[in-house]
Amino acid sequence: MEEYPPQPATNATCITRESYEKWTHANNKACCYMLAGMADVLRAKHEKMKTTYEIIESLQAMFGQQSNQFRHDAIKKFMNAKMKRGTLVRNHVLNMINYFGEAEVHRATIDYLTQ
Repeated sequence: MEEYPPQPATNATCITRESYEKWTHANNKACCYMLAGMADVLRAKHEKMKTTYEIIESLQAMFGQQSNQFRHDAIKKFMNAKMKRGTLVRNHVLNMINYFGEAEVHRATIDYLTQ
């Protein structure tokens, strides 16, 4: 993700102009895909933004706080998981794998303090 590059000067090389055009085309395409997948309220707020970088930064600011709670919940699940009597070990291991996968999705880190 990059911020919007400066428009090349009129005397810029052909490669520089092509690179700029390619970047703007890719950015516009990505913005269209992102805006198409948003709810109307979010789309109205983000339509004025020029780059996908700005849209992602805005969304991260809006929804990033929830990620901390999800991360905490995911870690709590595998820290408190216990195998129930009569349950197959296979099922317990699959549950643990799911818990670790969920924690990984939410960018949880398992370090010395977490253990």
